[in-house]
Amino acid sequence: MGLGDARATFSCMHILDDNAVSTDELKQKLIDAAREEGLEYGLRIEAMRSGGPGSLGPPIYAYKVSVEDGREELVRGLEFLPVRPRVFKRILASGSDRKVHNSVVATVASIVAPAVLFEELELDKFREEFDKLPILPPPAARGD
Repeated sequence: MGLGDARATFSCMHILDDNAVSTDELKQKLIDAAREEGLEYGLRIEAMRSGGPGSLGPPIYAYKVSVEDGREELVRGLEFLPVRPRVFKRILASGSDRKVHNSVVATVASIVAPAVLFEELELDKFREEFDKLPILPPPAARGD
């Protein structure tokens, strides 16, 4: 069926960190790191789409986290630039809560991993128009 050359890959990867921190501590570490760099805010990515082989998918939910007061503001229209393996040497912290990410791009794989605080990742703006956000939350989230 012409799927390309045979190569080794993983099908299920489970990542743990013995020094993991709570979600609140991870957010504070983000604020502290942004402050040390002289930035007004850090970016917190809550969810991403699947990316292609060797790339991260675009963020679905991204928030600017204010260094001044920790306030979060939704940001839309971002995409990751190609991620080089060396960024994985500069992980500042990871969270204790883990999430499952299933990918069906070139191969089928599942990754169970915590949230990770990178020292730096490059993002760029999409060059397209976006629909307006809905006025009301979805019915399932309203609790009617």
